[in-house]
Amino acid sequence: MPPRHSACFISRLAAIAALGLLLPPSLIARNPAAPTVFNVRNLGAKANGRTNDSSIIKSIVKTAKEGGVVYFPPGEYACQGIVIENAKGLVIRGDGAASTLRPLSSTKATPILLFKNCQDVVVRDLTFDMGNQPIRGIGVTGCKNVRVIGNHFTQPLGAAGQQPSVAYFVDTEDLWFTDNLVQDLFVQHNNVRRGHFTGNTITGGKFGIATIVAAGQYADGINIADNVFQGVTGPVIVFAAAPGGSARVSNVSIHDNRISRSSPGTSITVGTDPTKSDTAAGEWSGIVIGSNTIQYRGDSATGAAISIGGAGTVYTDIVARDNIISGTGAESTGILLRQVRNATVTGNSITGLATGIALTAESRQCLVVDNRVTDCATVGYQLTASGGNNVMTGNYCFGTCARPTKFSGKRPTDRVERTELIRLR
Repeated sequence: MPPRHSACFISRLAAIAALGLLLPPSLIARNPAAPTVFNVRNLGAKANGRTNDSSIIKSIVKTAKEGGVVYFPPGEYACQGIVIENAKGLVIRGDGAASTLRPLSSTKATPILLFKNCQDVVVRDLTFDMGNQPIRGIGVTGCKNVRVIGNHFTQPLGAAGQQPSVAYFVDTEDLWFTDNLVQDLFVQHNNVRRGHFTGNTITGGKFGIATIVAAGQYADGINIADNVFQGVTGPVIVFAAAPGGSARVSNVSIHDNRISRSSPGTSITVGTDPTKSDTAAGEWSGIVIGSNTIQYRGDSATGAAISIGGAGTVYTDIVARDNIISGTGAESTGILLRQVRNATVTGNSITGLATGIALTAESRQCLVVDNRVTDCATVGYQLTASGGNNVMTGNYCFGTCARPTKFSGKRPTDRVERTELIRLR
């Protein structure tokens, strides 16, 4: 470089350096250091499926809990009771199916991983093989911004220990449970705000995704969407009120899920058990159930495919729209609303069930319009024990149906329209 240019270059560097000294630190670009990766096998875990790796993993997690990455390379890790408290920015990850965590025994009630009062934590790409043990894979309590992504939770086929939820979230805000595979197990949440359960595949198990809210508990801002459920034996998506509880459920969206089952029972339930009475005064509002596909295989449909409401609690601002429900069964209903206020039921298609849509138990100020019911053995649209000011008009009934409409116990303020049967050739 010629001397003149060299001197010019040096003076420019000096000017830039001086500017940097004058600027406040918040305006100076920084390159944060990459997080430290802690390879558990390199640090002493045996990963042979027999040796208890719990102690070494606990020690590693304690060291890494402020922004570190705990990496489980391929192997089988026998561990349990890994309690992680007050971590921030911690990532726990593996290599998918090759990185397997297994519990030691059913005598310890703690999950494999238990997070307490943590923030900004991620668990991803691990396999939790519960090995016929009635314990949980992941527990989360009192945490903020938790992401559980791309994991595989499995239980041996027909295992007796499949009753507990494999993942349990309580008192947690900003939760993402996404793109996980859950086999013969289920997911449970209580007292969660802004919880997102999306893109998961759940097969078998007693439930799919469930919450039972008791006195003083809540569920707010819950999004359950784009999941696939196959072969679940009980209710698939559950928001249930415990007897005697004054719970609050609000801003819930259940949409674009695909449910396929060959066992009887309700697929989506929001409210109390229809067979039980409850005098507690809870408040549930702002619930949307939309664009779900529910298919009952064989002659398995019983109860209601979608059940909303129940005794004791106030249910308002409910929407059930654009759902597709099909199946056969002598004691089945497509959509059942009980003791609901200000609900909208529209654009739904129900085929083959005994009853299409039923509005009952003092429901009032509800709009049922522009729905399609096909081949119902008993009745297409039913209004009984009305609470008044309901509208049931502009609906369609196709194929074979013993009775397109049944209006018993309606009130003068109800506006109903008898639906003519349109026979399909």
